[in-house]
Amino acid sequence: MMSKSRAATAITLMSALSIVLTACSEPSPDTASLKYSQDLYDGCVQCHGVNGEGNPEVGAPSIAGLERWYVKRQLRGFKKGYRGFHPEDVAGKRMYPMARALDTDEKVDVISNYVASMEPTHPAPTLEGGNPKTGKIYFATCV
Repeated sequence: MMSKSRAATAITLMSALSIVLTACSEPSPDTASLKYSQDLYDGCVQCHGVNGEGNPEVGAPSIAGLERWYVKRQLRGFKKGYRGFHPEDVAGKRMYPMARALDTDEKVDVISNYVASMEPTHPAPTLEGGNPKTGKIYFATCV
């Protein structure tokens, strides 16, 4: 027969072991949030690609590694309707319902963080007859 102190120690050890096993079997918050981010991003994959590389055939730009603030601003612009409503902006019209599916600010933040965390891709240039260096100079005022 076990003494009371040995029994108490055994129960304490079993409780501690149970807590450790439970903690190890559940995903960490980081793993859970990464899964949530990936699940939300699944709606973007069809056009922007698994790695955010974009798809010029459907007018979807490369988004991997864009700044978090920029992605948030663009998504909010599509949601509020001041992006994607030009009659010739077919790709933008596709983005409106996609952005609206991110129905909370938290989801916009999650997607923005996820896209910003992606390794930037370097798609082939699509300019024909343009001058990227000159364009960069002119675009600097937009930033």
